[in-house]
Amino acid sequence: MLAIRPDLVNMDYAPEEVIPKLPGNNVRIYWKFNELTSTGSTGSPKRATIEKGEKALKSIEDVLVSFLNDMEKHNWKYGLNIQ
Repeated sequence: MLAIRPDLVNMDYAPEEVIPKLPGNNVRIYWKFNELTSTGSTGSPKRATIEKGEKALKSIEDVLVSFLNDMEKHNWKYGLNIQ
């Protein structure tokens, strides 16, 4: 969010600890996001930076562009009603 809309981020409310704190075990637990945190953040929000956000966005962009290029290369028409 810092990389996209820093005006919506108030780091004064970011908790210091990693959210959520989970027991160390091999059981996978699923929650709705609002069950994990009331601050809108997970992980360790105080360690967030614009640069880290930009790096994450670039990685996501690379994966999506690669996927779309592969779809086009193989002439996939998923979800299109082409006659």
